[in-house]
Amino acid sequence: MNGGMKNETKGDGLLSYKQAASLLNICSRTLRRMVDAGQLQAVRIRGRVLFRPADILKIQEQGTA
Repeated sequence: MNGGMKNETKGDGLLSYKQAASLLNICSRTLRRMVDAGQLQAVRIRGRVLFRPADILKIQEQGTA
């Protein structure tokens, strides 16, 4: 699945809420709850909330989404 994730990443290597939620096969609201609960770390850049692909991959491997 790593190859598919590479195609989903932005030029800066970070994923948007929509992209991250899609890769985890969950809705963006569930993703937001995971961030609020501390299950997933978000990166904030210029008001945007983004995710590191490695963090999304880790959640996929753990099966916690």
